[in-house]
Amino acid sequence: GGTSINSSNEPLYVIDGVPIDNPAYNPGGFQGGRNPLNSINPNDIESFTVLKDASATAIYGSRGANGVIIITTKKGDAGGAKFNYDTWYSVANRTGEIDVLNADEFRQQVQQLAPGYVPQLGSVNTDWQDEIFQTAVGQNHALSFSTGKEDMGFRASLGFLDQEGVVKTSKTQRTSLALNYNQRLFEDALKINANFKGAYTKDRFSQNGVIFNSIGMDPTQPVLDPTSQYGGYWEYENNLAPKNPVAELMLTQDFGENFRSIGNVEFDYQIPFVDGLSAKL
Repeated sequence: GGTSINSSNEPLYVIDGVPIDNPAYNPGGFQGGRNPLNSINPNDIESFTVLKDASATAIYGSRGANGVIIITTKKGDAGGAKFNYDTWYSVANRTGEIDVLNADEFRQQVQQLAPGYVPQLGSVNTDWQDEIFQTAVGQNHALSFSTGKEDMGFRASLGFLDQEGVVKTSKTQRTSLALNYNQRLFEDALKINANFKGAYTKDRFSQNGVIFNSIGMDPTQPVLDPTSQYGGYWEYENNLAPKNPVAELMLTQDFGENFRSIGNVEFDYQIPFVDGLSAKL
């Protein structure tokens, strides 16, 4: 669990009976992506159950030490063909900021406490927190088709998500496909359920520490400096001052690209003449 060297506090995800290991903490994990749940279209989720007590998580051994989240996706049911289209658009902004000295207040403090550094101060007024945040826009589209009869059902869905983060450069895109087929035979004694889910995700990650650096950065200095050797961004040329957070965001190319597919076929057979006993494969 969380006390080991190479594990995290992430729970174990079980999606339609398929256990998905904690991300990026073992060779079979989910490297390069944000989280296993990011590969699932929320419109495809029927229900989820959280297992927290030891007796429930013991089913999955040590992998369930931090709890288990069981996710069941939607299936086709009896009735005619049904099409469904769901979409939303979003706009997001931060709700506040850390209260720090503005440029004039900072100059006053330097003048009083360290007058020898006054010549190094700049002549502008930069709100570094404003510079690293953005208005994040997002959109989501989900199209599904389902059909079925009394003893069978089929459902297919296609989804697309494009979501920016409130920190500049952070963004995620997901294109997802989900298929489900279920069949009941021999007077419901045999139940067959087949699932496939695939997702192609592209992420751009913002740098860790840029919010902290924006709080400690000199507000008298500009964002850009045409004469700078650091990609045209102003920087203090020492290793003690915070780095220009805007430069860190814009000059760092940190991308993740994933194709993730999850699939299984399940057979559940009710043993004749033994009430309540079934075999599952």
